[in-house]
Amino acid sequence: MITGVSTLAGMSQLAFMIALVRQAIRDPLTGVFSRSSGEEVLELQFTIASRSNAALSVAFIDLDHFKNINDKFGHEAGDKALLDMTDIVSHNLRRGDMLTRWGGEEFVLIMPNTDLMQAQAALLRLRGMGFGLRPDGTPLTASIGIAERSADLATDWKTLIDLADQRMYHAKQSGRDQVLSTHPAQTNICTDPIMQ
Repeated sequence: MITGVSTLAGMSQLAFMIALVRQAIRDPLTGVFSRSSGEEVLELQFTIASRSNAALSVAFIDLDHFKNINDKFGHEAGDKALLDMTDIVSHNLRRGDMLTRWGGEEFVLIMPNTDLMQAQAALLRLRGMGFGLRPDGTPLTASIGIAERSADLATDWKTLIDLADQRMYHAKQSGRDQVLSTHPAQTNICTDPIMQ
């Protein structure tokens, strides 16, 4: 009997520890990777890509007018929109890509062994599929900025994220629902065919 009780106690402890680890790795609402996990993966992937001179792209995804969903329809509607979006993106990721919730309605997509052109194609495909619907039935759109380790001469993963974030911000400032892979002031502006 003592052996049975201690076995059950050990199993309960193990289950509890597994749950704690899962909570630390995953975002509790969406189930995608948490920011802290994403930062660790980015650091590791950047080191691997630098050592092997491989491509590494990141996309900073920010859902357009998301605050209006929470303000107009409530936080439950906002949570549902986030869950729908992450479900759509997660089911359409390429093998090896990783979606991370960076904060609120911001996400980072980590794309190892993916150059700038491949990243653009993947994000335009996702954008074309859509990110779900807003509570009023209109499409949920996103402003997306892409950066790539070698094309952008990034010296660390934080620089890569900052570049993608800046490009996402410019996508928002220039009309939203866009994918940008260069700064608009540069001559080689990337893709933004709004196919509506």
